[in-house]
Amino acid sequence: MRVVTLHLTNYRSWKECGLAFHPQLSIVIGENGSGKTNILDALYLASYGRTLRGRDEDAIRWGERESSVRAIFRSEGGAERAVQVTLGPEGKSMFLGGRRLEGRTELVGLFPLVLSSSDDLDIVRGDPERRRNFLDAVASLLYRGYLDTLREYKRTLRQRNRILLEMALGRGGSMVSALAAWTERLVVLGEALLRKRLRSLEELGPQLSEYYRELVGGGRCAVRYLSRVDVDVDDLRAALEKALAVSAVEERERGMTLVGPHRDDLALEVDGTDLRKFGSRGQARAAALALRLAEAKLVASRGEPPILAVDDAFSDLDDRRAERLLAQTTGFQTILTSAEEARTRELLAARAAHGRVFRIRENQVMEEVLA
Repeated sequence: MRVVTLHLTNYRSWKECGLAFHPQLSIVIGENGSGKTNILDALYLASYGRTLRGRDEDAIRWGERESSVRAIFRSEGGAERAVQVTLGPEGKSMFLGGRRLEGRTELVGLFPLVLSSSDDLDIVRGDPERRRNFLDAVASLLYRGYLDTLREYKRTLRQRNRILLEMALGRGGSMVSALAAWTERLVVLGEALLRKRLRSLEELGPQLSEYYRELVGGGRCAVRYLSRVDVDVDDLRAALEKALAVSAVEERERGMTLVGPHRDDLALEVDGTDLRKFGSRGQARAAALALRLAEAKLVASRGEPPILAVDDAFSDLDDRRAERLLAQTTGFQTILTSAEEARTRELLAARAAHGRVFRIRENQVMEEVLA
C-alpha cells in the first residue's frame, strides 16, 4: 500500500497544502512549528478516520468553518481509491470512492499506516492505557472486527460498573441478577480481546527484538503481557471468570471492575531492565521505534506492506542509529519528517537515497527529487 497524493484544506496550520509522495521515500523538512506533523496527522485521518491528536473538531483551522483532507491510495496491484474526510459544524463525514461511510471502522485496515512520533515514548514510559491502546491498534490491523469487539466490551464494562457503583453506595440489593448477566457478557468479550491481544503480542515479540538489535547494534528487547488474569492457560474464559470471582468483594466495595483487558499492561524490557521505570531515554526511543517497525512488519505479513511514517525521525538518535533507521525502512513506502535539514541531507547522501524532499518555508511547500 502507498499514498499517492494528499491534499489538505483548512487543516490545522494549513490553508492549502498538496503533496505527491515518492513510492519509496519522502522527506518533509521544516522548522519546528512549520506544519510537518500536521501533514502526518492528516494522513492518519485519511487512513483511520480520526485525528492523531486531540478532538477532530480541533483540527479545523482557526477562523474557518470547515476542514477537509483528501488522499489517493494505491494498492500493490495498482488499484487506486480516494478517501475524503470533512470536518465541520455538523461533525465528520467520510467518503470512500464517492460512497459515504457510516463509521471509521469501515476504513480501518484498508489503508494501513504505521506512524511513529515522539509521543511513542509514552508507550514505553507512560501510563498502562497508552500501552493498551498501542496493542489494540496492532490487533485491529491484524483482525477485522477487533474494534467492534473492543467497543462492545467498553459498553458492557460501563453497564457493569454502574451496577457495581450502586452496590458500593448501598442501593444495588436488587441488581444481583443483572450483575451476573453483565459479568457473563464481559467474560465472553474479554476472552475474545485477550486471545487476539496475546496472539498479536506473540508475533510482535520476535520482530521487536530483531529491530531493536538492528537499531542499537546489540541488546535484547522483549515485551511481556501483564494481567491479574492467568493468561498462560488455554482456557482464558475460565481464567477470567476465576479472576473476577476472586475480586468480587473488592469490586462491590469500590464500585468498579478491577479485572480484565481494560486493566492490563505491557512490560518492555531491555536485557531484563524494565523500561517503564528504568533505562535511558535513548533506550526508550530505540524501543519505541522498534515497536513501530515490528508493527509494520507484522501488518505486512498479513497482506500489503503498510505506509511507514516517522515524525522527527532522527531526534534522540546519533548518526549511527539514524543511518540504521533509514536502512530498516526498506520494503515500505516511507515518509519521514525532520527539523534538521543539513543533518538530514548528510544522512541521505551517505545512503545515496532515492526519493523526494519537501521543504517547508513560510507556509509553502517546495519539492525536489533525490537522484
